[in-house]
Amino acid sequence: MEDTLEEARKFVRNAMAQTGLDATNLARRAKLAPSTLTRLLNGDSKNAPGFKTLSKIAAIAEVPMPGTMSQAAHKKLVKLYGYAGAGDLVFPDYAQDADDLVEAPLWAGEHLCALKVKGDSMYPAYWAGDIVFFNMEPGQQEAIDYSAESVVKLPSGELYIKQLQRGSCAGLYNLISYNSPPIVDSHIEWARPVLFVDRRNREKK
Repeated sequence: MEDTLEEARKFVRNAMAQTGLDATNLARRAKLAPSTLTRLLNGDSKNAPGFKTLSKIAAIAEVPMPGTMSQAAHKKLVKLYGYAGAGDLVFPDYAQDADDLVEAPLWAGEHLCALKVKGDSMYPAYWAGDIVFFNMEPGQQEAIDYSAESVVKLPSGELYIKQLQRGSCAGLYNLISYNSPPIVDSHIEWARPVLFVDRRNREKK
């Protein structure tokens, strides 16, 4: 347990160094309680932060999760669910070639999926080459996170990466993105929060 806590402390210190933020302000940027990080760094935490907490910090600081993709000797691969682009539309990829596998964090479960961003239609939120991870565990529909992007499937079968807002009445949602008009008062089949973004292979502008 202490090894896990120390790894988490190193990760947070690295995130602080990358962002130039102290623990309190880093936590606030990641929408976490400041005590979550201050207790960890002060040695007052008995348990290491969960993966959702760490993924929020990783997204803010743009650093790999602890014990994940930085360890080349212990790779884990997941299948690409598809490609994202063209106004945030997701194009499912049903090919079974090994080339369609991407490197994933070591915490990746069997239901973790990945999207690869193509083109610049999702800039500045996502760049071409970014890998977006989300969970597709059957029967586990997570509560909608209105503060972050999600992979969203419509009853028509269309897939998007969008931020959701409540629509004009219960069961309807507005789908919001950076570079395309909102989709207003839409039914959705499911929404899965974006868990982590690997930005190491993004194509530079």
